[in-house]
Amino acid sequence: MLMIPFLVVLLGLWLWWPWYLMPDRRSDLGATLVGGGIVAFAVLYLEQVLSQRQEKNILRLQLSTGTNFEGVDLSNQDLSGFYLPGKSFNHANLTGANLRGATLSGTSFIRTRLTGADLRGANLQNIAGSFGDAWLGVTSLEGVRYDSSTRWPEGREGEDRWPVGVDPKQKGAINLDEQGQWLKFWQWLRDTVSF
Repeated sequence: MLMIPFLVVLLGLWLWWPWYLMPDRRSDLGATLVGGGIVAFAVLYLEQVLSQRQEKNILRLQLSTGTNFEGVDLSNQDLSGFYLPGKSFNHANLTGANLRGATLSGTSFIRTRLTGADLRGANLQNIAGSFGDAWLGVTSLEGVRYDSSTRWPEGREGEDRWPVGVDPKQKGAINLDEQGQWLKFWQWLRDTVSF
């Protein structure tokens, strides 16, 4: 789909070239084609952005209406900023999901696949006494990305059901604050430019 505007722009540049000569019908047609191709790129880009935003809003609505999402496949979904306290994502697939800035207090992640998920800025701690800490149980955090703004469950001492706390490094998570400059730049590039 993107090839057509690209080819139109190339054809327009070929007709318009060389630009320093006196304008004629050929160069006018080339300039018009270049302008039309650029407008087509802009329209396609905006359509894609609006479509992604609409899909995210539909997903937000679906997740806000229920509490049990056991076994659901949300791999590679953009859940950034979602308010999901008290939900059950047991045995779900959240591989590569973007959970940046999400509120996950009281959420259950028992045996959830989180490989490659982005938890930077996510809150998994108790909020205002309404919801407890998120429950990670035996869930592996292998490949999960986080930073210093991620709030991990603190747990409750003396209770068998709750761990004393979560050590994300021990469970295989990657602290992006401790990565080298090159990896920080690469992560910034991935966040900024969608591939």
